[in-house]
Amino acid sequence: MGDKDADYNMLPSNLFYYNLEKKVDICNYEDMQYWKALMIQLHTHGGISQISDHLKIAFCYVSYMKNNMLQYEERWNYLFYWTGVKVLENLKNISNFDKAMGILNSVKEKFDGKKGYDLDFFEINKEEFNNLKKVYDYAQNYHDLKTKTKNNYFKCSKKYDEYIKESMQHFKSQKTKCEKDLSPYCKIFNKMFITYNMQTFLDLSCREVEPEIVAKQEYPGTLEGSGPFNSLQSRFQTGYSSQSNDQAESEFQSTAPFTPKPSSFNPMLITFPVFGILLTLFILYKFTPLGPWVHSHLLRKNSIRREDAEEEDHELLQDEYTYRNDNLHGNRHNMSYHPS
Repeated sequence: MGDKDADYNMLPSNLFYYNLEKKVDICNYEDMQYWKALMIQLHTHGGISQISDHLKIAFCYVSYMKNNMLQYEERWNYLFYWTGVKVLENLKNISNFDKAMGILNSVKEKFDGKKGYDLDFFEINKEEFNNLKKVYDYAQNYHDLKTKTKNNYFKCSKKYDEYIKESMQHFKSQKTKCEKDLSPYCKIFNKMFITYNMQTFLDLSCREVEPEIVAKQEYPGTLEGSGPFNSLQSRFQTGYSSQSNDQAESEFQSTAPFTPKPSSFNPMLITFPVFGILLTLFILYKFTPLGPWVHSHLLRKNSIRREDAEEEDHELLQDEYTYRNDNLHGNRHNMSYHPS
C-alpha cells in the first residue's frame, strides 16, 4: 500500500489484499510435494514463473487460514481477484488467463471441500474481470464506508471521497447493464448482487472533505514498515503469530506511535488574559465613577497616615528631649557630689 491514506488503507478489501502481498510463507510441510507440483504448473505459463513463489505463498495463506480470522468466509473470493490481477499483469499470453486461473481452482478444490469456483469466472475477459473486482470490493467495503460517512465528525480524505463516488457510480452502471443481460459476466454480477444484499445499498457521500494538503497520513509503522502497530494488525488479521496476543498488545502499548506529543508552551495563553484584565481596570478607572472614588479614598488614607506619622515623630522628639534634659540634670547633680 504505497499511498498515505490511512482510512482508505484500512478498508476491509485493502487489508486482506495487503495480507496477501506480505509474502509470509506458512505452507504446511506435510503438503510439500503438492506445492512442488503446483510450482511446476505455474512455470508452464510464460511470465508467471517470476511470481510463482509469491502466488504459492498467497495460496498457502488462504488454504491454511484459521476459521476464527476476520473475513474468513470471503478468503477464496479475495484470493481469486488478487491472483487475477497478478496473472493479468505478468501473463504474456492473455488468452491463457483461464488456464492460469485454473491452477488456483485446483487449489480451492483441494483445501475447500472439493468446491471449485463457479465456471462462469473462467468465461470472462480482462475488462469484465476488472469490472467485477471493483463491484466485489465495493460490496465488501460498503458497510465500513456507510458507518464512516454517517459520522458527523468524520472528514473524508480526497482519495476516500473519490473512491466512494467512483465505486458507487460503477456499481450503478453495472447494475443497469446486467438487468437483462445473460452473459457469464452478468450471471456473476447478479449472484453477487443477491448474495451481498446490494439492493439495499444507499447512495453515500462525505459530509466534509479535507483539503489534499492536510489529508490524513498513514501512521508510522502501519501497513508499510515493521512497527508494533503493523505487527499487531498483522496478527489480528491472520492469527499466524508465534507470540501471544497479550505480548503483542503489550508491545503495542509500550512503543505505539499514537502517544500524543506534549505541545510546546504558548506564552500568549497567559499574556492575553493579563492584558485583558489590565485593560478592563484602566477603563473602569478612567471612564467610570470608580476612578474618582479610588483616587479620593487613597488620598484620604495617605493624608491620615502622614498626620499619624507626624504626630508619632513629634511625640518621639518630645520624649527624647525630656530624656536628655533629665540625664543632663542628673549628670550635673552627680558631678557636684563628693563623698567625704
